[in-house]
Amino acid sequence: MQSVMRVLGLLLLLLAAPSLAEERAKTVLLFVPEDDTVPATAGFSRNFRQTVQREWRAPVTVNIEYLDMAWFSSPEYERALRDFYVAKYRSRRPDALVVFADATPFLLKLQQELWPEVPLLCILNDDFLAEAVPKSPYLRGNWADLDIPATVKLALQLLPDTRHVVLVLGSSQRELDAWSWVEQEVRSAAPGREFIGLSGLTLEELRQRVRTLLPVGGLLEAAKIRLEAEIVREREAPEALQAFSHALAWLERTGSSPSVVALWKARAHRLRAHHDFVLGRDARSLLTAAVEEIHAVARDSPENLRLLKELVLVHLLQAENERREGRDPKPALQEARAAMWKVTEVDAMRAELTCEAANQQSPFQARECQRLLREAKGSSR
Repeated sequence: MQSVMRVLGLLLLLLAAPSLAEERAKTVLLFVPEDDTVPATAGFSRNFRQTVQREWRAPVTVNIEYLDMAWFSSPEYERALRDFYVAKYRSRRPDALVVFADATPFLLKLQQELWPEVPLLCILNDDFLAEAVPKSPYLRGNWADLDIPATVKLALQLLPDTRHVVLVLGSSQRELDAWSWVEQEVRSAAPGREFIGLSGLTLEELRQRVRTLLPVGGLLEAAKIRLEAEIVREREAPEALQAFSHALAWLERTGSSPSVVALWKARAHRLRAHHDFVLGRDARSLLTAAVEEIHAVARDSPENLRLLKELVLVHLLQAENERREGRDPKPALQEARAAMWKVTEVDAMRAELTCEAANQQSPFQARECQRLLREAKGSSR
């Protein structure tokens, strides 16, 4: 977090520079080396845009260019990129440039050709790389922490019974070159755990290996995270939806308890509904199915906290969907209120966690959940 704030602080200084002080909306151009199908890239890009727009108090636009350098790194590809950006931006001057990691050498050349007096902030993986950035009034180098051991240790603190640690990297040349170093970092942070390395596999081969490694709960969580990532990107997700369906089918074959099966079926319906919602489709039928799954196993008054939490999230999304479709959201909010009160009566901390989950969905759901939580806490005093 400290490295993020260092980067943001430098960027805000660049935007506030006197040479850029005209009273107009600022434009920040961010270049990243991978495309947005890489979860880390998608997360970094999204958080970067949201943070800049939140912290800069004047109008600002963040445009993101994905260079796809993992697979295409030849001189011919770089020349083609250069020609493309010269044609695209020759008559458009951004107010600040930001480049992440491996795209830095390319952007240094592009800046000199297109925007020699536009500030460029280079975000690199190590402090010595940041120090090596050429010194110039229009260049700044900063470093972002890439602390693999700390990440692994945190995961093990959250899941202390972990027995296997799996490292998955792709088959691009950059990932192959990084394998030995990343493996050493992971192993050093997980002594006593079995290390399993998966690299150079096709997508289908990787899926088969993961199925043999993960318990069904792990598969469900992986499918959930994958679909949530596609929801954030607001795009069609046939493969993510299919992966969720396969994981649910496996759950049913394992003979899990009815409440666990109902929870995951309801969650799947809610996530599919959220996916439809962000794509502009009416999610009413999927949300109705989610409620029916919960009530089928818990009758009209579920007491299971996990089912109740899911029910709150379903009804909040129902309310937002109804409002957007021009229908009355109040019945769904009443149902959400009833479920939230039950959660709060049993476990106030779980109620707060429910609202943390709602915060990830939309401002409307976050606001309504906090309102219901305050009402529930007030009634319990």
